[in-house]
Amino acid sequence: LIGFLIFFGISYKMSSDMLDANAETIGMGLGKQVALDAQRVFDTNKTHLEILSREQTILGGNHDEVLAELRAVKANTNVFSNISYLEPDGHGIDFEDRQIDRSNRDYYKKVFQTGKPVISDPLISAISGKVVVIIAVPVLENGSVVAAVTGTIGLDSFNDRLADISVYKTGDLLIADETGVVIMHSKDTSKVGKLDLSKEDSSDKTP
Repeated sequence: LIGFLIFFGISYKMSSDMLDANAETIGMGLGKQVALDAQRVFDTNKTHLEILSREQTILGGNHDEVLAELRAVKANTNVFSNISYLEPDGHGIDFEDRQIDRSNRDYYKKVFQTGKPVISDPLISAISGKVVVIIAVPVLENGSVVAAVTGTIGLDSFNDRLADISVYKTGDLLIADETGVVIMHSKDTSKVGKLDLSKEDSSDKTP
């Protein structure tokens, strides 16, 4: 399971004095279910980036050739909201030919340091302002990392999956990262990336 996809709680809008004793068990099970769905999505789309990283035009192509490869992957996948190419200094381009600087992002640092694919923690997109996860894959030449390709997946793409899960038909499903920030919400997407459960009053918290 993906480490940051931990189920934080279930809120029941039932009678004021009633809270299901099995809430934690139910919540953990549903959290794992959604996490497995997310893991499959990430693994499948990481493969697209790994194939892209081995293309000769990515290894040695000019600007227009690299851009064409990024656009081809974007057109042939339905999950990525953005695809980009990064140089060792963290600068690069995305599929819309925007100049980008990701030198301050942990995933950029890790992919160049380790030479292995990296799936980021949830973060706020510099472009959309939404909560996203970045998959970064190294471009290798003779065993050395010479560049990286990245794909952006918006966590709001999982909201429909959450909405399909019903808990007594009144439950709100929340998934938070390890700091308590809500990264998925079954009914109120405006709280994603903004609601911090760790700062809520203990009397208001759900199990």
